[in-house]
Amino acid sequence: MIRIDRGPEPELLSLSRDEQLARARLRGTSPPEIHGYAGARDVLAERQSYKCAYCELTLRHEAAPVEHYRPKSRADDVDWSGLTTRNNPRQTDLEDDRRFARGLPPSRDGFARVRWTSRPGYWWLAWTWENLVFGCGGCNSGVKNSRFPQARNARTLNEHESPPGEEEALLLDPTDAVEDPIDHIHFRKVHNRWIPTPRGGSPRGAWTIALLRLDSSPALLTAYARRVKELERRSRRFSTSSTASASVIEPQWLELCRDLFAPNEELLGLTYDWLDAQYPPKWRADHGVSLDRPILRMAERGSGHQPRPAVAVLEGLDGLPSRLCDLIRVARNYRAPGGKHRQSSVEYESLPVLVAKILEHRPDATNEEIGALLRRAPSTIRNSRRSRG
Repeated sequence: MIRIDRGPEPELLSLSRDEQLARARLRGTSPPEIHGYAGARDVLAERQSYKCAYCELTLRHEAAPVEHYRPKSRADDVDWSGLTTRNNPRQTDLEDDRRFARGLPPSRDGFARVRWTSRPGYWWLAWTWENLVFGCGGCNSGVKNSRFPQARNARTLNEHESPPGEEEALLLDPTDAVEDPIDHIHFRKVHNRWIPTPRGGSPRGAWTIALLRLDSSPALLTAYARRVKELERRSRRFSTSSTASASVIEPQWLELCRDLFAPNEELLGLTYDWLDAQYPPKWRADHGVSLDRPILRMAERGSGHQPRPAVAVLEGLDGLPSRLCDLIRVARNYRAPGGKHRQSSVEYESLPVLVAKILEHRPDATNEEIGALLRRAPSTIRNSRRSRG
C-alpha cells in the first residue's frame, strides 16, 4: 500500500453529494438507501491506474466496486473487552491475549478470535471524494467489508461531523495527504518469502495487514513472489554495472526507478522496500543516488462533467432560506424520466412553484440567472413563469 494523490474530485460527485445531503436534511433523517456515488468509479479507476488502493493489484474495471474507506451503512469496531476463547486453548492464544492487551491484533491464526461490535455507518460521507477509493472485491467485500476498527478509547465521529475528529482509525488510509502507509508497512524477506510486516511495530500497520490479509492471502503471496522475480530480472543489467562510477550509475538508476515505479506497475510498496534492501542507504550515498518513496499520482484527463460557466448577478444560493436552498439543490440535480412528472414531496418541489419561490426573494432575477441556478435552459424557466401567471 502506498500514498495515492488523485487530484480534485469530479463535478459529478460534488453534484450528487449536494443533492443527497439536501434530501436528507429535507427529510430530517438519513437516507433509506445510499446511492449516487457509483458515477465516480470511472474517475477513481483512471486516477488509480486501475489498481486496488489497498493491495495494489490491477483489476478488471467492470468487476470493481467503489470502496468507502469509512463504511457507509454500518461500521464494525473492535470489541476491546477481550478476545473470544477457544474450547481447546492453544499455547499461542496466551501470546495473542498479550498482543491484544497492547493494542495489537492477534497473530494470523488467531485473528478470528477478534470480536466485533456494530454501530451506524458514516452515511453522510458516502459521496465524499476523500472517503472513496477504487478497490478490488477481495479487499472490499472479501475481508474489509464493514469493518472499521478504532484504537482503544477512541471517540467515533458524530453524524455529519468531518473526519478525522477524535477518531484513531487502525486501518490505514491510502489517500491521506499527510500520512504515508510506508511509514507503517514494511515488506521484508521472512523465511525466504517477501511479506508485509508492521514497520517499527506500528499498530496501524499490524491491523491493516491483518484486516486485509495482506500477509496471508494466497493470491497476494503469489503476486509478491512474482513481483520479486520480475524485479530481479529487470534490475539484473543495472546490478552488473553497479560498481561503475557515479556518473555512469546515476542515469541508469534514475531510469530503473522510473520504470519500476511507473503508475501502471503493481506493488510499488514492495518494490520500494526491495530496492531499499538490494541497494541500501550506504550504497546509495556512495554512488550519489537516492530512493524516493512512490506516490501514485495521475494527471487529470478531463474525466467527469465540466462545470458550466457562471452567469452574472446570481451568486449561487447566498441569501436564500435554507429549506429553499435544499429544494434547489435537489431540483438542479434531479431529472424525471422522460414523459413522467414527479409529484411534489418533502424532497421535491415542482419547477413552477420553485421558480415562484425564488422570485419571492429575487424578484429581478432573469430567466438566464434562474436557469443557471437550477441548471435548466432559460426557455424552460420562461415557460415555468408563464404557467404560474
